[in-house]
Amino acid sequence: MVRGSSITPFSNLLTTENYQESQEGMSSNSSLDSTRMAQLKVVHRAKRDRDTESMLRREYASLSYGSETQKQRLGAATWIDLPFFSGSKDGEKLFRQLLQARGLSSNAVDRVISNWTIQWRTHIAGLTLLAGYLKRIHQQPDYLLNLDQPQIFMANYLEDAISQKCSDNSVKNQRCALAVLLKFMGYSEQQIHSDLVKQLMRKVRMRLRQTDKEKQIWALDILLNYVKQQVPLLEQGLLSVQQRRAIAATLVMIFTVARLAELYRATLLSTSDDEYIIQTTILKSPQRIAEFKICKIPDERICPLRWFKSWFADREPDIPNKAQELWRISQTERNIQADDLSKAIRAVMQSAGISKTYSVTSIRAAAITKLLKYNVSSVKVDRFTHHSDTAST
Repeated sequence: MVRGSSITPFSNLLTTENYQESQEGMSSNSSLDSTRMAQLKVVHRAKRDRDTESMLRREYASLSYGSETQKQRLGAATWIDLPFFSGSKDGEKLFRQLLQARGLSSNAVDRVISNWTIQWRTHIAGLTLLAGYLKRIHQQPDYLLNLDQPQIFMANYLEDAISQKCSDNSVKNQRCALAVLLKFMGYSEQQIHSDLVKQLMRKVRMRLRQTDKEKQIWALDILLNYVKQQVPLLEQGLLSVQQRRAIAATLVMIFTVARLAELYRATLLSTSDDEYIIQTTILKSPQRIAEFKICKIPDERICPLRWFKSWFADREPDIPNKAQELWRISQTERNIQADDLSKAIRAVMQSAGISKTYSVTSIRAAAITKLLKYNVSSVKVDRFTHHSDTAST
């Protein structure tokens, strides 16, 4: 299903207070007093583990080279570099070798990996640890081709990881990576997701469960007012293209309520004086393709289209407007990742006075909170945030 998601229906609600302030001549340098903090009325989803890379570096070194010197362990840990852990040959080699042994062509394996995009980084972390485990038990990768009881191998592998004091997130990641690999190799779901492994992982899963709490969230006006303060610098040409891109990405997140990963995967479909249309894939269930309109709004100071055009005009023209390429400024940014955009947006948030404890995902929460403040129904908010197909009128 293709869904068009425009900023138009709710843009007035998100900007009404700010626009009225400017009309009444109130100062844009409004106070960032803590009393302006609004309380989030929806429960946040569990925070994703963002420390996969550092976890892999620490634990792969300790598991694979525990008998070597600290210097050697450090060397083993630091060869894993971004993007996509390009230095971790063992995990990718294991994945390719086993699937090709099952009859999959090299090109097909390449396509499987490319379709993972940024998820491959997490997946290869677990595969690298699996490759290290096979070395420690003196087994070749071919050992996994003919497992009579794959659930026994998985249980022993996870028990080894737990006994080696791997973090709970690491153990969970290793289980997922092995389960996907075995599934791709043709083992049955019953063998992979067995009661034995579930029982073994029971305490790990319990510790990973988080208590849903009603959390305090910052007021969206804090960020919008900061952007307004940057307009004189924009008009004087004092903002770098990187700064303009960061502010543009921030405003697009606010007015489309799209996730950062969805913006990173976006393709530019069309451009006009009044709107730019981008298309992206939503991997959250139900998976689908969605279109977002970056439109003009009454207050030009925080107009996402104006800010988007301001950096896009200085972008090298030969860069394709496709997924994972759209936000690049120059050819030197060939390996730009969603993490790079995230860091840039967080810099904008912190410059606005928002605490470092808030992640980029809190922008969506702040926008949703403001919509709820104006008594927008939860059904309409759910539709606007493209979580549901209900209330399509």
